[in-house]
Amino acid sequence: MKTTVLRVFSAAAALGLAMTCHRAEASFYTVGDPNGTGTWGPGLTWFQTWAETGVGNFDQIEAIARPASSIFASPGLGSFSVGGWTDSDIDATHAVASGPSVTTLQFNTIFTTSPASTFTFDLYAWNGNTLADSVRATWTGSTWVYGQADPNVTRAPEPSVLALLPLGVLALRFVRRSRIS
Repeated sequence: MKTTVLRVFSAAAALGLAMTCHRAEASFYTVGDPNGTGTWGPGLTWFQTWAETGVGNFDQIEAIARPASSIFASPGLGSFSVGGWTDSDIDATHAVASGPSVTTLQFNTIFTTSPASTFTFDLYAWNGNTLADSVRATWTGSTWVYGQADPNVTRAPEPSVLALLPLGVLALRFVRRSRIS
């Protein structure tokens, strides 16, 4: 009986360790120190370089302030290491960038909030509508602390889709008028 319990415990521990090690291969991580924190003042920004690698293909990066607060400066995400990637800020609480499918990407997050203050945001990497990776990043005023991002998210719509929404509403209105006449 003790041998069976020990085997089950050992197998569970090995599986947990294997899953932890695999997860460590795929992650967002900071590259170097934050930039511009020493010269920061009202109206200025500072940024941190990040990398995403090891998750397979992804075509969108999303940053969401937790709780919603104005922390991102425009562009919220920028300086991409791969051509074809562009930022499309939704607002100062939510930044989205998309581009061709890649397996590795470096980019900057640009902040308006004081580097002496504490704030939190979630980073997500998407492959189509499938979540490829996520992390919760908390700036303590001097260092980054990482945790689990909110798993209850859906991919932000492409900016071109948002731009077409008013045209769709107008088309529906036209069709309805046509049927009434």
